[in-house]
Amino acid sequence: MGANRDDTIALVTTTSMNAYLGITAGSTEEGESDLTINAASKFAERYCGRSGFLSTSRTEYYDGDNTDTLYLRAAPISSVTSIHIDDSTPRDWSDTDDLIDSDEYLLYEEQGKVVLDGDVNVWGKRNVRVIYTAGYTTVPADLEQAVKELVAFWYKRNKDKLVAIRSVSVGDKSTSYESEMPAAVAMVLNRYKLWHRFIA
Repeated sequence: MGANRDDTIALVTTTSMNAYLGITAGSTEEGESDLTINAASKFAERYCGRSGFLSTSRTEYYDGDNTDTLYLRAAPISSVTSIHIDDSTPRDWSDTDDLIDSDEYLLYEEQGKVVLDGDVNVWGKRNVRVIYTAGYTTVPADLEQAVKELVAFWYKRNKDKLVAIRSVSVGDKSTSYESEMPAAVAMVLNRYKLWHRFIA
């Protein structure tokens, strides 16, 4: 692990990125690459409408919209500790009467979706609390490779001082630079989009 790499979000290891870019461990370039790994991993999260890719325990609050479906901010869901719907003001999350029994909802793990299976009133502002674990314990190979390619793309662009430059021509040779990410990277990230929400 590099000193600048954030293990809570990074989807590529320092060692793997060093090998991919031909960087020496412990060098200044490694530190810059680590920061780019963090940035590219966070970019992938937001592009895909997720609050994170890596498995971790989460506590989230939602507005009840009077439907039976709740889309969580992370997937895949590993487990749900509790779903609490509180109509009191102020909210009292310690009231066990407002806990939803596990047999009263269905999980769609890969989609990050919870569907209530019963007569439950879900209407209010921040009146739903969900404690759950979600995310990947092992980063899928195609996602890891896409982020690795994005890191390499940003790293080289910054190193060559080509930020915001669309194309460069030298003699009869011309090289084009995309403004944000290569199309091949976008194609992979699109597979991991949680289309029902956008995380700002």
